[in-house]
Amino acid sequence: IYDLTMQGQAIIAETYLVFEIWFTVAALYLVITLALSLTVTLMEKRLTVKR
Repeated sequence: IYDLTMQGQAIIAETYLVFEIWFTVAALYLVITLALSLTVTLMEKRLTVKR
């Protein structure tokens, strides 16, 4: 996560495209978070002990 933010700052320093870069970084964070959330949800369903 830190690397993604630092890369965003480096690209902003080179291109001066502040909003475009931060929007892209935020979108990548959202995709990563949703993918991990879905993965954990599927794991929970699979590993749930039925009573």
